[in-house]
Amino acid sequence: LSATATGQLASPNADPGTAEWPTLRGNGQHTGFAPAALKPPFKLAWVKEIEGERLGTAMEPISSGGELFVATHAGNLYALRRDSGEGLWRFQAHGAFLHSPAAAGDIVITGSTDGTLYGISSGSGKLLWQCFRGVGGFSASPLVDAGRVFIGTRAGEFLAVALADGKIIWRRPVGAPVRQTAAASEGKV
Repeated sequence: LSATATGQLASPNADPGTAEWPTLRGNGQHTGFAPAALKPPFKLAWVKEIEGERLGTAMEPISSGGELFVATHAGNLYALRRDSGEGLWRFQAHGAFLHSPAAAGDIVITGSTDGTLYGISSGSGKLLWQCFRGVGGFSASPLVDAGRVFIGTRAGEFLAVALADGKIIWRRPVGAPVRQTAAASEGKV
C-alpha cells in the first residue's frame, strides 16, 4: 500500500483480507517486515482520491481489522475499507495530523498539532478519550505496547498513556521537541 503527498492511496494486489500493519513500520520494533508473499504479476487493486487533502511525507496508512486508517494535514482521520478503498467514517481534529495513527484492538490512536492525543473507535469513528498536552501538540506516531500508548510532544515531554482511557500513567521532560516515533523491544521503550 502506498500513499502520495497529494492525498491518493494505491493498493497492490496483496491479499487485502489478511494484511495487518497496525502501526508505523508495521510493528513496535519498526522493522517494516510483513510475513506476506507477493506474487507477480502485480496490478493496481484500487485508488482513492481524498480531494482537498494532503498526506504528510512520514504518514503511512495503517491497516487493522479489514480497515485502513489515514491521517491528513487538514486534521482528518479517515477509515476506509481495505479491500476497496470505500470510505467508512471521518474524524476531525482541530489541528493537523503530521504522522501515522496506530491501531490496537478497537481503538485508533493519533496525535494532533492541536495538542491532543485522541483515542477513537475503529468501528464508528467516535471519540473514546482524549489527552490534552498543550501548545505544539504531537508530530510523531503513537507507539502502543502492553496496554500503554507512548508518544513525545513537540514541547519536549515524553508520555505513557493508558490505552483503555487515555489517562496519563507517567510523563518525563526531555528538554527538546520529540519529533520521532518511539520503538519498543523486550519491555523497553
